Amino acid sequence: MRKPCSILILGPLLATSALALAQARNPALGEPPPAPQPPIATTTGAEGLDIGPGGFSLRSPDGDYRLNVRGYVQIDERLYVDSAAVAPTTFLVRRARPIFDAVVARWFGFRIMPDFGGGQAVIYDAYVEVRTRPEIVLTVGKFRPPIGFERLQSASRTTFVEYGPPSNLVPYRDLGVQLSGELGKGVLLYAAGIFNGAGDFGLSDGDNSDDKDVAGRILLRPFVRLSGAALSALSLGLSASFGRQTGTPAAPNLPSYRTLSEQVFFTFVSDGTAAGTAVAAGDRLRFSPHGVWYWGRLGLLGEYVRETQRVSRGVDVADLNFWAWQVALSCVLFGGQPSWEGVQPLASSPARNPFVALEIAARYGEHHNDLAAFQLGFADPWKSAQVMRAGGTVVNLYLSRGFKVSADLELAQFVGGGTPKRGDETSLLLRMQVGF
Repeated sequence: MRKPCSILILGPLLATSALALAQARNPALGEPPPAPQPPIATTTGAEGLDIGPGGFSLRSPDGDYRLNVRGYVQIDERLYVDSAAVAPTTFLVRRARPIFDAVVARWFGFRIMPDFGGGQAVIYDAYVEVRTRPEIVLTVGKFRPPIGFERLQSASRTTFVEYGPPSNLVPYRDLGVQLSGELGKGVLLYAAGIFNGAGDFGLSDGDNSDDKDVAGRILLRPFVRLSGAALSALSLGLSASFGRQTGTPAAPNLPSYRTLSEQVFFTFVSDGTAAGTAVAAGDRLRFSPHGVWYWGRLGLLGEYVRETQRVSRGVDVADLNFWAWQVALSCVLFGGQPSWEGVQPLASSPARNPFVALEIAARYGEHHNDLAAFQLGFADPWKSAQVMRAGGTVVNLYLSRGFKVSADLELAQFVGGGTPKRGDETSLLLRMQVGF
């Protein structure tokens, strides 16, 4: 029985929001998706060819060899209330990603996913996978490391237009090797690996030192086998990473942090000299508890990330702490149900239903930068705030299983930090997405 969600209509006005996981298996763990399965066929032109919502799939008669081709495109418009102080209103191609998944001799597979958004060609996923059984999966290459949580969800499946504050403190992609799997018939999922050590919000394509990061995650789904129970889609996880990072005045190896509309609100000092440039100078530790729960039409996600990074500038050295958290709540008003794979409309096209599915969501989160970064002169005082408090609301209209329109209102308030004080930021993010 689905639970009523009329109370959520007021939720966006209070700015507390959503996302989720639940029935997802390995993607929720942070490892790459399972070996691709043939999509639900809507057209079959020949034996072994399927065309449908899951993409184009070719397979051998015995199923041991498969190739799945799919992708998506996101076109955004960003509007700012005070464009002179923040950024101009602009249209942009946020993402344009073809995706190629393959299975070779049943046990082996690979994925290649480039992105052409923003007028640049970048490889986001390129990995090889060995999957002989669910308990042990070996993945080698470039993919999402098992740290952070919302960042593990595909950008085509997120409830909001952009990721929340905790994703500032975790890498986007990294290169490495990972073992993962599920135990107890899906009750416990794990992942552990060694990676180059991509920076916060980073996209690693190589490494300039011998130092590496060790990262891991455990995800417990204690009631997953109780089909239909209210807590069957509850997942609780813990992830962490540890490594050593160093930089130079020419390549500081330190990140900048962004608002929910992708504007920089914190950056380290950097003038190219040893006395005027903050650089990574030692151990970096990340720690992230998180959880997600689905119940009927509702989805609830909570995430916290804390990072400690040793930083130096000239003769000054300090271990700086950064932390961020968010709570997100969503409700599908009609036409579908939420999941880690996004809302799946019950109708496949507007020809069958003029409004296939409608979702509303709200979120609130904060990002804190160590006060010592300002007191010791590591933060750029002209470009940085100590605290960002952010909330947002979004309305998503799904006109088919591959077409989505989003209107996302995001508010950010800044506290402390440099001079002059950064003004509040209000932005409206509009997105049209089509994919399969």
